[in-house]
Order: sequence, then C-alpha cells, then structure tokens
Amino acid sequence: LYLMLHLAFPYLCRPARTKPPAVTQIVVSTGAFVVWVFALGEPFSSLAFYRPVYGSLLLILYNIIIPLFNPSELNS
Repeated sequence: LYLMLHLAFPYLCRPARTKPPAVTQIVVSTGAFVVWVFALGEPFSSLAFYRPVYGSLLLILYNIIIPLFNPSELNS
C-alpha cells in the first residue's frame, strides 16, 4: 500500500509536465486510490477498528462528496 501510494502521486503528475498540473484532480485521484484500498480491506483488516462496512460506507461517502469540489484549475 505505501509503495503504491508513493508511486500514485508522481505517476499522476507525470502527464502534467507540459502544462501546469491540475493539483486538485491529482489529490482527488490519490485519495480515491486510498479509499479504494481501504474498501478492499486487505492491508487494514488486521487493525482492531476495521470493519468491512466502514470501507463500503467510506467508498459511498467519498463518491458523494468529491463532486462538490470545484477546482480552480478548471475555471481559468
């Protein structure tokens, strides 16, 4: 998980080298990766607080909340 998380952000920034990066989109995409892995449960299943329903609820909430962000990169 940690290796993939450290690789996700630079990987998403790579295509943006020719123009200013869409930072909000990159942060949302990286957050989506973390939420997706949490919903799968495998690295977190050994933690005492983890229940599979938490991953499902977080996945639903993340998908509901993300459209509320209006990145300034799109408005310019």
